[in-house]
Amino acid sequence: MDAIHLFTLRGIPVRASLWFFLLIGYIAFGMRGGGLPAILAFVIAITVSVLVHEFGHALVARRYKLSPQVELHGWGGLCRHERAQTDKHDALIIIAGPLAGLALAGVVALVEALLPAETLRNPFVYMFLSFMWLINFWWSLVNLLPLFPLDGGQLFRLGVLRLVKPAAKADKIVHGVGVALALGALVYAVSTSSIFIGIMSAFILFQNAQLFSQGSSIPVRRRNDFVDGLLKQARETLEAGDPHEARRLAYQAKGENGMAPDQIELAFQVIAVASAELEDWAEALDWAQRAPKTAELQAVKIEALIALGRTAEARAELANPYLLAPEVKARLEGELAKR
Repeated sequence: MDAIHLFTLRGIPVRASLWFFLLIGYIAFGMRGGGLPAILAFVIAITVSVLVHEFGHALVARRYKLSPQVELHGWGGLCRHERAQTDKHDALIIIAGPLAGLALAGVVALVEALLPAETLRNPFVYMFLSFMWLINFWWSLVNLLPLFPLDGGQLFRLGVLRLVKPAAKADKIVHGVGVALALGALVYAVSTSSIFIGIMSAFILFQNAQLFSQGSSIPVRRRNDFVDGLLKQARETLEAGDPHEARRLAYQAKGENGMAPDQIELAFQVIAVASAELEDWAEALDWAQRAPKTAELQAVKIEALIALGRTAEARAELANPYLLAPEVKARLEGELAKR
């Protein structure tokens, strides 16, 4: 069933499937006894909360240029994006959703504490704020449970894959835990007559049981030894005084599949330093900002800011230098003074 485009925010398109509207309709029908203010408050609260959660994912994915898209569907929401280059990027994208929800819950609690009592006596305002806090606080915590495919389950899988080899054994652990937790949630749903939780629990239980027996189809990153060779050659070439060839080799390495986090970081460093030596300052600054901070890259970043005329930013970086040797700091201050 095709999703319809609703709007685009910060370059991120937002779509909704018919199933999302059916979900909203089901919720509204179930709350009909509470009156129109309760229905409107919950529908708006759930929609805003899902969007904030998914934009938490999407904005971090956008930071890594992964072309994120948000879709509202029958289970709530989903952020689609290109595959991240590293497990670290995956983890940051995943955790950003629940953290956005918890942050919103904190903002709601603060607003509720600051609003005058007369405003809070308005039925719609009171119920809207209550729903916003409950949804964003409690759902964010539930979503962090190690229950695949919830966000917590995806983070759990990343951690288990690092600790347990081979990957097939790690996935058995992940989906075994998923089966146990989903079964517990299903028992809870039956005991409390919660239809929606029951349906969701049954679906997650079936998914984890299937993945446990058949194995996960989600790809696992493996180290690429060819990339190690390219990066070693790139670093040696850079030290030998050929930044153009060093950058070419680092770009070639970056284009390979299966790069490990440390390989990606080294590629970024080589590209940044080589670009600075070639006086390609915009390129040098871009890659220096992506790579982990080191004394070498901090110097590249400041030098690039000075060359690009962004002197205020360069001064700010120099005011809080990161591991800069005194002579390097003095040289950069001298270059900045000439501007």
